[in-house]
Amino acid sequence: MTTEYSVATVRKLKESFKGWKLIRPMRQRRYDAGDELEYEIQSLIPKRNAQVKLEIEKFVGGGFAGQVYRVIVRKLNSTEGP
Repeated sequence: MTTEYSVATVRKLKESFKGWKLIRPMRQRRYDAGDELEYEIQSLIPKRNAQVKLEIEKFVGGGFAGQVYRVIVRKLNSTEGP
């Protein structure tokens, strides 16, 4: 008997984990559609810093080298220009 992957169940488990306030952080194995991520990024030439907010649109696939996602850029802020 196989069980379907449930995004709703995973989100409930994540919230439950946060409630325990453990010292060891939860290990994130993959992201699901609707998850939002924020990163500090840096360009190479010219060297500039920015903040980007992404939304996972779809898990495309993965293998030995990592995971592939299609994302939507929700916000891109740079105080140093484009």
